[in-house]
Amino acid sequence: MNLDEMITIVAGISRDSAFTYSCFIIESLSQVLPNFSAKKIALKSCDWEGWMKSKCKAHGWSHSGSPLIWRETGIFGGDPTYVGGSLEFQKFINTYYGIDIVLSKAEQKALDYDYLLADNFKSVYDKEQLDILHFTISGAGRSVCPDLVMQLASMKGICKNGIEINLFDTPGHFFKIKDIVKDASAIGGELRSIQILENVSDGLGNCDILIILDHIARDEQESTESWLSRNSDAYKELSEQINVYANSNLKIIFCSTGPNCFCANVIVKEAPKINKNNVIVISAHYGLEMIYDFIKSMDVNLKGISCPPVWGFLVFRNQILGAQMAFLLSI
Repeated sequence: MNLDEMITIVAGISRDSAFTYSCFIIESLSQVLPNFSAKKIALKSCDWEGWMKSKCKAHGWSHSGSPLIWRETGIFGGDPTYVGGSLEFQKFINTYYGIDIVLSKAEQKALDYDYLLADNFKSVYDKEQLDILHFTISGAGRSVCPDLVMQLASMKGICKNGIEINLFDTPGHFFKIKDIVKDASAIGGELRSIQILENVSDGLGNCDILIILDHIARDEQESTESWLSRNSDAYKELSEQINVYANSNLKIIFCSTGPNCFCANVIVKEAPKINKNNVIVISAHYGLEMIYDFIKSMDVNLKGISCPPVWGFLVFRNQILGAQMAFLLSI
């Protein structure tokens, strides 16, 4: 997906007929229109009302029922434009593309049954995935990532059926990530599979551990306030995706040169779905043991030296050992 590509999002109750019909439309259009991109968000009926109201409140929309359909630009979900429900979407498709997709009652019934079977299959598949540890690495184009993948893959007994790794970064890092995938194929070990994602949200659904390696670089002459504001906006967007796609047991590890503690607090505030104790920052903590001797050798006044606090916990045993080792290799 390109940064300026328009994507259509259909969100709704997983077994609702209007939702399945709208999903059928976007799947059909994706097959016949090369530049049509779409995504669906399926929620349980008990979760739908609260999620829908929260989404509408955030964007100033007035909506009721399932599905909720909108369009937005680019990978990071900028500039959302409200479309409406199933009927409004049909009118939009007819006006914009000149296409009518009409189903008879029998066809709609058969479509609902197909989606029911698919939903049941997904439930069985999800149970089978419980004995696999799923990692998603955001910022996989960073130089530390190849070492991180190697460390994770070589950790014996990390999970009963091994690990699966998803890699995501902006389009400019694609070839770096492609090389990581190629090299990882020869690692073996505990690694069952590794793949490249177009959107970080695609790697949140069954993710156990999200490792964040990327950061927003500070522009030259940019004020701290402006820089932190851009970080806040970015992690509010990520939090929204976590609230929609991730499970409540997701663990998040920040391991970059950005304002990790600040960003971790944004996640904790904006993604209440996640237990705050599962948000971990790996940063300057590892340098504290040697910083006194280093500063003393440089003959620097200790009064002017301070270190940022490390937010979170560093004792998730083997589950973050690979990330810890990769970080140590990078400093």
